[in-house]
Parts: sequence; C-alpha cells; structure tokens
Amino acid sequence: MTEASELQSPGQAAVCFRGILEAFAKPGTQVELPAQHGLPLAINAATSAVVLSLSDFQTPVWLSPLLNHRDLRNFLRFHTGAPVVNAINKAAFAIVTATEFASTYPQLHQGTDEYPDRSATVIVQADSFTAPQRVRLQGPGIQKEKVISAAGFGPAEWNLLSDDRILFPLGVDVALTSVATLMAIPRSTRITCLENR
Repeated sequence: MTEASELQSPGQAAVCFRGILEAFAKPGTQVELPAQHGLPLAINAATSAVVLSLSDFQTPVWLSPLLNHRDLRNFLRFHTGAPVVNAINKAAFAIVTATEFASTYPQLHQGTDEYPDRSATVIVQADSFTAPQRVRLQGPGIQKEKVISAAGFGPAEWNLLSDDRILFPLGVDVALTSVATLMAIPRSTRITCLENR
C-alpha cells in the first residue's frame, strides 16, 4: 500500500483543496489538480484528489458497481478512514462512472428541509469533457453563462440534474472528473440542454 505522504505532500494537498474550492465557486470551470501516483486502477487522479481532500471517518462513501473493487475500498479506508457503505442513500460521497450516473443519481440523499447541507456529493468519472450534448450553466459563480459537455452525458443525464435544481436548497452537488481535471456543478446551478452539435 502506498503511503499517504507519497500521494499528497502538504503542499499538494493545499493546492488540491484550493482547486476544489475554485471549481465549486466557478461552476463549469475546468480546474487542473496535481497529478498523483500509486492510485487504484479504478479511479483517476482528480477523483482521488477530491475524495482525499474532502472525506474522513465521518463521511461514508458509496462505490458504484463498476468501481467497487477491493483495492479501491482498501485505499479509501487507509488514506481517509471513510467507511465504504452498501446503501447509496446513506452516503455522503458517491463515486460513479458516467455510464452509471443515470441509474444511481435518483437514489442519492438530497438532504432535508432542516439540514439541506447533509445531501450527498457525487463524483462522476468521465472519459473527457467533450461530447455532442452540450448544456448551458447559469447561476451563482458564473458570469452570464458557461457551456460545457461531458462524455457519457446525454439528454437523460443532464435532464436528471436539471430537474433536481427545482428542489434547491435541497439537491446533490456534482463533481465531474476526467484524468486530473475537475469540473463542479453545485446544486445552485441551473442547467439547460442545448441543441446537439
């Protein structure tokens, strides 16, 4: 098992955390996070950076079927202490692939009226941020609008997210990752599907 210090030096950890804050403060902005080595094959560097920076023994993590491998479960327990749970609605963080997003997203915890901050954050691994289906993002942290896309996300996936926004301040925050790049879509962001290119 790779030692935690080999994954992120204190300086790298600080850079990762600032990058994550920037991504959520500026939805749709692609933020490059420091490269990491010694990761389980199931996750990319950006996913690792997010989960290492934000999870601990009090933040249960759920892994989608395609990512639920023993080496990844051991990695998370060793480096974060986060319990890996079997029930998706009990998770503070869920890690899924883009192809599994539509089937798993509706089951995530949306928060409650008393505690909207207890909703889940889903980390979605995409092959790239290039795809035929584009969407317009608007809302806090965006000047006018931002147009984005993500491999594996078509109208069904984007409409799920768009429909979820009417529940605000309830709802799920989304962290899209590809290789070492992070792009965030907080629950406060409005999403509109555009015509395919």
